[in-house]
Amino acid sequence: MWVGAEAVGPVDPPDWADFTEDGRWLDVSLSVPQNITAYQGDMPVYNALVTAGLQGTTSAGFYRILRRVYNETMDSRRAPGVRDNYLLTGVLYTQYFTFDGAAIHYNWWGPPYGFGRPGSHGCLGMLLNDSKYLWEWAHIGTPIVIHN
Repeated sequence: MWVGAEAVGPVDPPDWADFTEDGRWLDVSLSVPQNITAYQGDMPVYNALVTAGLQGTTSAGFYRILRRVYNETMDSRRAPGVRDNYLLTGVLYTQYFTFDGAAIHYNWWGPPYGFGRPGSHGCLGMLLNDSKYLWEWAHIGTPIVIHN
């Protein structure tokens, strides 16, 4: 799903964007409508809605993709600090950006309030085609800037 350009404000590339290997980086806005924009230098190349963490559980900051798992099983027993119980299989295109389990991934179970609004435990959940695009576009080390 695309978000119209009128819904997204201009963003200057951060200073470090010029120093990445290929100029690729991700910009995540936690403001509703929550969205992620893939940039090549200062040019936006893709934008999609995400569902980020409820009650501020997706932290603003600078991250990099640390690890990727094509088809993940997510188990609340392995997630630090999570009070809910869940066991999710078939979580495609998972790209972890924190050591405690926050990731960009396909969210097949759908957020309770719809994409573009908070609804996760801290991950950035996406529709299938959007998460697949970012899986094919990004790589380990791709920078991510998350802000309000």
